[in-house]
Amino acid sequence: MDTAKPITYKVTEAAALLGVPPNTVRNWTAQYAPLLSVNDRAHGEVRLLTEHDLRTLAVIRDGRAAGKPAKVIALEVAQTSRADTPPALSLIHI
Repeated sequence: MDTAKPITYKVTEAAALLGVPPNTVRNWTAQYAPLLSVNDRAHGEVRLLTEHDLRTLAVIRDGRAAGKPAKVIALEVAQTSRADTPPALSLIHI
């Protein structure tokens, strides 16, 4: 059994890796929450992003830069997502 803790990133770390401001990452994690594995957190706790979340956010970043609508980006994320991550497009409020 693999007990290794997955690599996680704080919002500021993820923002630096993606080349976007931290508030942009916060907005995207709220808008695209059903497609991310962002941890449930109590008030004041740090939001942590996984490697999968970073890949997803990179697709979102690229789609936004290309001027694509949020619904199209969500579909692209679902298509490039891991096989074990079910798309939750109906939960996205666009």
